[in-house]
Amino acid sequence: MAYRGRYTVKNPAKYDGDPTKVVFRSLWERQAFRWMDNNPSVIKWQSEETVIPYRCKTDNKIHRYFMDIKMVTKEKTFLIEIKPKNKLKLLKNLAERLKDTSLKL
Repeated sequence: MAYRGRYTVKNPAKYDGDPTKVVFRSLWERQAFRWMDNNPSVIKWQSEETVIPYRCKTDNKIHRYFMDIKMVTKEKTFLIEIKPKNKLKLLKNLAERLKDTSLKL
């Protein structure tokens, strides 16, 4: 069973984007949203607002990858991808493509 839905942002001032359009695609994402929304150490956060362009080796075209989460604290900025273990091979392949890309960010 897939768990999806709209997340209601409790602290809209912390959300960096449109807080009315936040969608979770798993219970793990929803739990991460709740944690960031309620955690005083998190200054800003966003979901699927950060786009990473990359050139695909198979078709040599530029594609866009949407990060699950961008979280900003006082100390650091984190880009977070939430995946179950059975999807990690796909994520590893994407990381290799991004590392080898000729596209300069």
